[in-house]
Amino acid sequence: MVIALAVGLAVTRTQKPAEPWLWISAVAIGGMMLCWLLIILIGIFNRPRFLVLPYLRDKRRL
Repeated sequence: MVIALAVGLAVTRTQKPAEPWLWISAVAIGGMMLCWLLIILIGIFNRPRFLVLPYLRDKRRL
């Protein structure tokens, strides 16, 4: 995703048709950040409950 962002930035300065690369990589990086947030929430707080395995729901932390 970071490579796509770098390529998007480099190509966008020279050619206009490559502009979607910037938005594609920005959406991908945003999705990655959302996934990391979910991993942290599940690991530390066991929330949201429907994503935590049933046998781990009683544990408080990692």
